[in-house]
Amino acid sequence: MKALEATGLCFRREGGGEVLNDISFDLDRGEALAILGPNGAGKSTLALCLLGLLAPQRGVVRINGAAISQLSRSDLARLIAYVPQSTQSVFAFEAEHLVLMGRSPHIGPFGAPMEEDRRLTQQAMELTGVWRLRHRPFTELSGGERQMVLIARALAQDAPIIVMDEPTASLDLGNQGRVLALVRDLAHMGKSIIMTTHLPDQAFNLKCRVALMKQGRLCAIGPVAQVCTAQAMSDLYGAPLQSLTGGAAQEIIAFAPRLD
Repeated sequence: MKALEATGLCFRREGGGEVLNDISFDLDRGEALAILGPNGAGKSTLALCLLGLLAPQRGVVRINGAAISQLSRSDLARLIAYVPQSTQSVFAFEAEHLVLMGRSPHIGPFGAPMEEDRRLTQQAMELTGVWRLRHRPFTELSGGERQMVLIARALAQDAPIIVMDEPTASLDLGNQGRVLALVRDLAHMGKSIIMTTHLPDQAFNLKCRVALMKQGRLCAIGPVAQVCTAQAMSDLYGAPLQSLTGGAAQEIIAFAPRLD
């Protein structure tokens, strides 16, 4: 049984055009899948449909064989967690408090955190390297620190699937590398990760399966080395691109614009 299956997803915004058109793919346990595409391709809308935060007009999302539309919000939150691109908090919550909120599906609306909830919160913050920031207000953290706190919150939720919507957006190269290394490590630990991105080099770094998305459709899906060719990337982004190679085997590691 697949960890997650999306079948025939179609989504149209009220009064607008079609954002998703017949999206189908699956995800194994312990697998990282990069959904790659230009801005406006529909990646964030797809992420929200997978999380049950948007309801597609057609199609179904299943987790462990169960349609998410048939699950309660609390049951769904125990199965799939979300790391947004960024979040703006008007309240100066301490970082530890924000991560502890990830335990909400397990605590209930009127419950209080138990010792196990606090232990898992600390464990998640140590894994993401932000335990030292636990007493700092979230609003005072840097962009990279905030993103690691948001990932820690998803880990504290203890769901087997994590959806990350462009988790490296606006981060410098150092912080991008830290996030990607964490995604790789989480997959090795058995988590199933879906990560949206518009940067092909991130999929090459992860050496994962990749789904190419353009104008609400999946163009191709498969191993990154097979799917992400120079021609495919040029078609995806609507501009001539050239591949950059590196390493002993001179494998493709990134793409750059070709200025003819």
